[in-house]
Amino acid sequence: MRVLHWFPNYFHGGGVANAVTGLAHAQADEGIAVGIAAVNHEESPMYGRQAVHAGVDLLGWKPSWSWRIGDLLIRKPTPESAAMLRNWRPDVVHVHAEFAPDNIWVTRLFDCPLVLSFHGALHPEVFRKGKSVRKQLYLRVARRLLYQRVDLFHALSPAEAAQIDAVLPGHATIVIPIGPVACPATDAGGEPPTQPRTGRGLRVLYVGRLDRYTKGLDLLVAGFAMAKQAAGDGLETLTLVGPDWRDGRHEIEEQVSALGLGASVILAGGVPTSGVNRFLTDSDIYVQLSRHDAFPLSVVDALVAGKPTVISSAVGTTSYNEISSLPHVLVVQPDIEEAAAALMDLIARYSEVTGAARRAQEQVLEFFSWSRIAGCFVEAYQTLSREVA
Repeated sequence: MRVLHWFPNYFHGGGVANAVTGLAHAQADEGIAVGIAAVNHEESPMYGRQAVHAGVDLLGWKPSWSWRIGDLLIRKPTPESAAMLRNWRPDVVHVHAEFAPDNIWVTRLFDCPLVLSFHGALHPEVFRKGKSVRKQLYLRVARRLLYQRVDLFHALSPAEAAQIDAVLPGHATIVIPIGPVACPATDAGGEPPTQPRTGRGLRVLYVGRLDRYTKGLDLLVAGFAMAKQAAGDGLETLTLVGPDWRDGRHEIEEQVSALGLGASVILAGGVPTSGVNRFLTDSDIYVQLSRHDAFPLSVVDALVAGKPTVISSAVGTTSYNEISSLPHVLVVQPDIEEAAAALMDLIARYSEVTGAARRAQEQVLEFFSWSRIAGCFVEAYQTLSREVA
């Protein structure tokens, strides 16, 4: 079987690119012929360059023209690029991310079955927070030019499956998670500590772009401040790892200063994906308070690493009962007081919670096993191919 992953912005980097890399590499490890199609891009990508797997073909294509309307950009492949893409002869094309007009070209380039992963694009908050008219217009066009040709929608979580069905009812949808990126399951064999390594307070970690609103970083900083005021030395530091996003770093620095947190909050900046594991090793608790987030890979990395984790209920990962029921995962509303209370709870029960994390490690590793996940996708691809044949 030949599977082509279509993500035009792959070389820009970011969370979706990391997910595509992980999935493509896992499928190549299973013996599948895998390619990734993306527009050639020379600028430095977010989170560093993607790892290159010997079994994955990178099909960089060039546009003959481009047209932008606000954040929406459409680029038509040159005739040479179109021929190169067709000549790869995929059995299935798996399209990643939406509100991307470039995705329309797959219906003109390929006759094989199409799978589409939205990666959170249809979350209600995406429409509430801005550019709603433009997004609704895109959906009207995409219903006619793209979605009618898609054979299977992929949701990263049960919550996303419901969001997709609310906007595009009646389409076949499969729910499959994505595995770890920064902390491969095969390298996560160390047992979680039962005491903070410094003998002092617990260290809290967040990994991702410094998108203050979407990622709820204003809530996280305020919740940490509230918990630290109550716990004193029970909490040591909050470390935020990730690149700046639309001046989010400056806004966070102002909030940290206003709350008098000083050296208690560390903004580590952006690091390559390969460097995230060091921060996970040095932390005691992972927190993600996003106002909306389909399936953040940093949460997967933290869970695979065995970290007690506080997650907003707006994060799609929590809609899996396999995750929300874990004793070391605390699901809260994206709320300052709830976040502070969860941190205080973990301080009080740290030995108990890390023991529970250790006992659940095998279950977590199996759930996020790339081999299992790759197999689920391949089975879905093969079913589509048989139906078309």
